Amino acid sequence: MGAGITQAFLVKVLIPKGVPNGSSETITLHTESQANRSITQQNQITTSTPMFAFSLQKLTGDTTLKPGQSFNYSFVIDNTSSGDDTYSLTKTTGKWSYAIRNATNTANINTISVPSGMTASFLVNVSVPITQISQNEIDAITLNVVSLSNDSVYAKDGITTDISSYGFTIQNINGDATIYSGQTHNYIIQLQNTGVASDTYQLSVNGGTFDYSIRNASDSTNIHYLSVDSGATKEFIIKVAAPLTDIANGQSDTITLTVDSIANFSKSLTILTATPDCQFSMTSTTTVASLIPGDSKLFQISINNEGQFDDTYYLSILGGTWAYSILSAVDNSVIDSLFVGSNATETFNVSATVPSSGISVGDSDTIDLLASSACTPYVISQVAFTTYVPAISYTMQTSSNNEMVFLGQSYGYRIDIHNLGTRAETYDLSISSAEFSYELRNDLDSATIQSITVPPDAIKTYLAKVTVPTTGVANAQSDTVTTSAVPQGDASDIKQIQLVTTTPTFAATIHQVSPSGIVYPGQSKGYLMQIDNTGASMDTYSLSIVGGKWEYSIRNAADIASIDTVTVDSGYTGVFLVKAEVPITNVANGDSDTVTINALSQGNNSIKYTTQITTTTPTFSYTITNLTQTPKVYPGNSYNHEVQIENTGINDDAYNLLYSGGEFSYVIRNLEDYANLDSIFVEAGATNSFIVKVIVPTTGISNAQSDTVTIQAVSQGNSVVKNENQVITQTPEFGARMLPFHLKTMVFLQWTLQ
Repeated sequence: MGAGITQAFLVKVLIPKGVPNGSSETITLHTESQANRSITQQNQITTSTPMFAFSLQKLTGDTTLKPGQSFNYSFVIDNTSSGDDTYSLTKTTGKWSYAIRNATNTANINTISVPSGMTASFLVNVSVPITQISQNEIDAITLNVVSLSNDSVYAKDGITTDISSYGFTIQNINGDATIYSGQTHNYIIQLQNTGVASDTYQLSVNGGTFDYSIRNASDSTNIHYLSVDSGATKEFIIKVAAPLTDIANGQSDTITLTVDSIANFSKSLTILTATPDCQFSMTSTTTVASLIPGDSKLFQISINNEGQFDDTYYLSILGGTWAYSILSAVDNSVIDSLFVGSNATETFNVSATVPSSGISVGDSDTIDLLASSACTPYVISQVAFTTYVPAISYTMQTSSNNEMVFLGQSYGYRIDIHNLGTRAETYDLSISSAEFSYELRNDLDSATIQSITVPPDAIKTYLAKVTVPTTGVANAQSDTVTTSAVPQGDASDIKQIQLVTTTPTFAATIHQVSPSGIVYPGQSKGYLMQIDNTGASMDTYSLSIVGGKWEYSIRNAADIASIDTVTVDSGYTGVFLVKAEVPITNVANGDSDTVTINALSQGNNSIKYTTQITTTTPTFSYTITNLTQTPKVYPGNSYNHEVQIENTGINDDAYNLLYSGGEFSYVIRNLEDYANLDSIFVEAGATNSFIVKVIVPTTGISNAQSDTVTIQAVSQGNSVVKNENQVITQTPEFGARMLPFHLKTMVFLQWTLQ
């Protein structure tokens, strides 16, 4: 460079991307003279980047939209930096449609420029699709704003959009229904909007072969749409009409009601319409009857309603030349229909009458009885009935006409009538009277009858029942009657059977097996009795006791139970006990008692067998003797009186010993005087002794006092037998007197006379 010349040069700085916002950098520029390298100069250069800053604000909050709706979210950018700036606008991808728009919503944008210190607005538009969305679905995106001047300066915000909470319920208020063919029925459908927004619903019905229509709640017009406010409930009608023809018995029809919400979701409801099962059956107890000219026959017919619904059946007769009528089973009035409840059976009659003239044996007439359901007219039942004029032939027989019957019992002679004719025949029955009682009964013996009806080529049985009285019947008595049968079709054809009833021959003997014996008072004895059935039949005997003053009972042979009857087969022996109880008191010495034992035949209560038994008590006799004389016993001393008992009876006996009376002290002792006694045993014909010890008191005794006690012995064999004796004890006589000297003087031993 020339001297005095100034020349400029540039120092170029290139700022890389990614430099922090508002950063700076300083460098030193060194200048050195080439002419004189010691001459240098340094200058510093500082380069700074601007401070970029902005804020992003969402002016509208998250929102709720309906399907098919759009919404603009409003945003504002505030450029707080010292220089102008431009910002790129981007968003993440959502499920729905989004666009970044200018503030006037006229164009899509992806950048926006904002002067320093200024603000600028823009929009984010969201569009909810009308289809392919879910109930309560939510979509969210993120908006990104980046400074183009410095991409490290950025901001973001989220956008969340949901669709309105749509919900509803549908309910068939009256449930599935059963209707008759040709009828209609209204299903009341209730629709409740459970969502937070009003909604409009499209209504449709699919399936089914019956006729269906959707009607408003007043059933005044067809509808296909229904609007319901949030939280409200509305009703509409599904009207069904069952066809009158070409419908099967018990046919059912199913449809699906579909309700589509404007929010693009739906619900469905299945409705089942059934027609009644009008199945029924018609039966008759008989379909063939034989009648003589001029007679009538009632055919009893039953209709069984096998369905679940009540029904009426129309009745008619087809064909036939004789007289027929359909009659009520209640009052015999003429009817042409019959009501029958569900799962029930009702009966009615068809009367058939054979003309009284112009008819020959073998003539017949046939009709068809037709019943059709009012529920489903083509459901029918048909029964054919034939009436003819028959020939009459029969036999009458019994397997036994002679029976033995016990008194008070009955027997039914089984009489068989075999109808050999070509029609069912009724026979009038009778039986003659005799000594016993007779009646005619059915074969089950459950009812009295006067006639019996027998189908052709069949056998029916009735009973000629005889009852033998319980009284007034002789042993082996016989009774004869005749039973007759007369066919109502021919009163001249009478058949009879003679019946003979006899009563059994009853015979028996009764006697005492065990011998009579001596029974002590207070004891008992069982007498073994025997009944020999010498009759021709088993018999039961009612046992009883007559007479007697003591207690008696009838017991079985083992003496373990009381009995009042005994049963003995013919030719066999039965045994039992008659038990006698002798009382312990109030029985006389050697007393006896006799009773009569009765055995009454239950086979024939006019026959009674008797025998007697006698029970005797022992005879007791004895004496009691005082073997000592009256002693003189000093006061304070004792004395033993010996008393003897002699048993003069024929039975050993023991005696209870007692004493009574006396003022001294007494005690009964054994003869050896080493033990007190209260009883003593003496064998028959023997004697035994005991002592009565007397003790004279030391004081309170009179001079020469006499004291008497009564000694009693009571038989233990019979307490009514008693015997007694007396024991007397005396004290000595003591005393003295003064006598003149000229009199004699008596001096006791060891005394001194002065």
